[in-house]
Parts: sequence; structure tokens; C-alpha cells
Amino acid sequence: MADNYLGSCACGKVHFALDAEPLNIFNCHCTICRKMNGSAFSTYVVFKASALRITGGRAEIRAAAAGTQATRHFCRDCGAPLYGLHHLAPGLCLIMLGAIDNADALAPAVNVFCQSRLPWTYNLSTLVNHATTPST
Repeated sequence: MADNYLGSCACGKVHFALDAEPLNIFNCHCTICRKMNGSAFSTYVVFKASALRITGGRAEIRAAAAGTQATRHFCRDCGAPLYGLHHLAPGLCLIMLGAIDNADALAPAVNVFCQSRLPWTYNLSTLVNHATTPST
């Protein structure tokens, strides 16, 4: 079985592999996702749940309710979000794009829950960009 994508948490205690290609990639702008991840939106890569293999640190993974319909899974040590399971999408898992180590070629195709979208996110491509932290 080939590992198409590898992933980990920020501290490196949890590792996983995904043995398939993504079914979808999307940005979610709902308030719950913003609160859960402390960001303007969350980017998810959707896979069949059977494609996800935890290859290290299974004991470090904790789960918490994400609203009434979903459960998010994260590293108990560093708090990094890893993946979610949604009751309306049985058999699928929503992997956090930031948790995938080799995600260079993965790009979202759609934005969802745009009624909650922060207005400034429409202009992300117009922001000044720096390769690293600017000096001032």
C-alpha cells in the first residue's frame, strides 16, 4: 500500500499516512471552524476514512465535539488539529491541510459557509508578501 500523503502534528508525536487521493479540498468559513482553529477559515482535505492510517502517537490523539455534528481530533500535547469526522459525511474524514507534510500540490477548490466569511479574506491575494518575518 503506497502512502500518497504523510502528516503529523506540530510537536511530531502524532504521525499519519493517507493511502489515497483526496476527494475534495475546501475552505470552511463557518464560525465553529474559525473558533476551533483560531484562524479566519479552515482548509480541509477530504479522504475516505479508510485511507487514514495513524502510524505513530495514537495515544496522543484526543477528540472533542465541534458543534453538534462533528468531532475534531488533535494532538493532546501540542494541540495541533489533525482531522475531523462529520455525522453528515459518514465514511469520510476531513484532514486539516496544515497537518499534511507534503501538501504542496493540494489547493482548495471551493469556499463553504461564506455567509460567515470575514470580508477581508476576499482580498488575500492583494496583501504584501514576505518570504520570512519582516524586520519591521
